Amino acid sequence: MACFPSTTRRAEPCYFYPPHPDPDVELTPEERGPIWAEVVQEDAVLNARRHIKDLFRSYFNLLDGDVLNHPRRSGGYRRMARCRLYESIMEELDRVLETVDQVQMTVIE
Repeated sequence: MACFPSTTRRAEPCYFYPPHPDPDVELTPEERGPIWAEVVQEDAVLNARRHIKDLFRSYFNLLDGDVLNHPRRSGGYRRMARCRLYESIMEELDRVLETVDQVQMTVIE
């Protein structure tokens, strides 16, 4: 079943690849084969979360500061601050993705 945003009315899982397995058909161990998964280290995620929180905290402190809270137009400075925040968050997420390991699992019954 293919899901298209214009035809779905509520949030349903969409299976594109691999196709959703038929629950009535029992697979043999050879058909199941190994399962490959990409695993991210938990400490990398926790560190990234902490750094991103610090980035947002410093961003909002900057917005509350005298430089960007001035009656004159400060749109350019705000735009630069937003771009820097976005760039820093993307760098942090790239660091998390660098820690991805590929693991192989096999179903044993």
